[in-house]
Amino acid sequence: MTDPKPLRAVLYVRLSKESARSTSITGQTDDLSVIAERAGWDVVATFTDNGKSGGKERENAQAAYDLWARGDADILAVYAYDRWSRMGIKTLAALIEVVDARAKTPHPATFIAAREGIESTQPDWQLRAAFAADMAKRERDLVSSRQTAARDRMRRQGRNAGHGVPPFGYRTGPHPTLPVGRGLHVIPEEADVVRELAERLIAGESTVKLADELTKRGVATAHSEARRAALAGLPVDGLDRGRWKAGRLGKTWTSDHLLGRISNNGAPLLDESGEPLAPFEPILTLETVLAIRDRFTPDKQGQLYRRASGLLSRMAFCSGCDRPLYPRRTSVSERNPDGYINYGCSAQAAGVSCAAKVTISARKLEAEVVSRYLAARGELPETRVVSYLSGGAPAGELSALEARLKELAGRLAAADDEEELEALTSAMATLRARRKSLRGQLAIPAERVEATGRTWAEAWNESPERETRRRMLLHLIDHVVVHPVSASKRVVIYWQPERQPPE
Repeated sequence: MTDPKPLRAVLYVRLSKESARSTSITGQTDDLSVIAERAGWDVVATFTDNGKSGGKERENAQAAYDLWARGDADILAVYAYDRWSRMGIKTLAALIEVVDARAKTPHPATFIAAREGIESTQPDWQLRAAFAADMAKRERDLVSSRQTAARDRMRRQGRNAGHGVPPFGYRTGPHPTLPVGRGLHVIPEEADVVRELAERLIAGESTVKLADELTKRGVATAHSEARRAALAGLPVDGLDRGRWKAGRLGKTWTSDHLLGRISNNGAPLLDESGEPLAPFEPILTLETVLAIRDRFTPDKQGQLYRRASGLLSRMAFCSGCDRPLYPRRTSVSERNPDGYINYGCSAQAAGVSCAAKVTISARKLEAEVVSRYLAARGELPETRVVSYLSGGAPAGELSALEARLKELAGRLAAADDEEELEALTSAMATLRARRKSLRGQLAIPAERVEATGRTWAEAWNESPERETRRRMLLHLIDHVVVHPVSASKRVVIYWQPERQPPE
């Protein structure tokens, strides 16, 4: 007679990062190896999870289970049940299902938890395993609640909770004002990017294009491998810098952390006076962040506000129906993969009849309008109107109060906690009283015209942003009417009445 084949075993061990008494990976592996050698098992694989959180599914634990469940091993041996899983009874149910399904096959499945002495060949193993599973889950929940309470306590003390990668624009370090704990410190290079993008977002530039530009410039995303390495002081050459996306821009540039604040679950924490807790150096002002948030706030139809997509959008109109001309991309070909952009009549899209149905090349129309604008104004000195208050209380403080009240009103509408409602209402009452006092001190607003030192043509050439140029055109032009090709004069510009240029 030949000796029967040894039972195939898969071993699993895990090092707990939550306990100072945690048995080492080597010690756990040695203990299981001794058991396997004494029993004569053929160890086909050993899986290890080093320091994985007890509240998360572990990739290697799942791999060990899968190998055993599909019949590639007869025995799944773990050092301890709580090292195997803290996910509760649902994990035990999966073990029981495999053991029962293979009970009458040539290769029955056996589960062993060495430290607890649990073995699925024992009559009471399910009861003992259920007790171990429940205890493991209770320990997980206890650890989780302790960690959550500790992080919440640190946040309310004005300290960085140290949970995850620091937000874009900041790194962690010794707290800037407290004698203990960690805080956030501005990274100058990232702060420059934050301020640059803030201006461009407020100006209405496309978030998709801005995201593509950041990616091409090699600006590392907050959670990229390159940024993690840089924060750790390690080389970044060859590491992935991540890819920026439009949605990520919106979340990052509207976040409270750019105001130096500490937030939790999307809302800033408040101090005893009801003001946001802001212990760190801000990168942006509140007015700037609120302006960016307006950019990403849905309108009444639930659509995000979008700036005009063409230089003459909402300025150029069809002569046949007086409806606006919209820029459209057409004529895509192999030689011209981006297509041509034409301004076309919007009557058909609106269900309106138009005899003219004007269409004109965007390049030609914009070139003609710009040429005539610069001819009328280009050589004149550029001026700007500056508003100011003569005497009285500082206007900056009133502006900050208005911004703060606007922010609190938004949070008040969304609040559902009585304590938070009371704190917000009290804070708003204090701010309103201060605003009333300031308004009583303000002098009459005044304006003055200042020369910038350059011509309007120079200002045009030095301001490539579309929205800036649109504002310059609208200062002089009321609207533009485009006629069919057969008309004697195809493009007619209607100037602002008070700024009619000489013919």
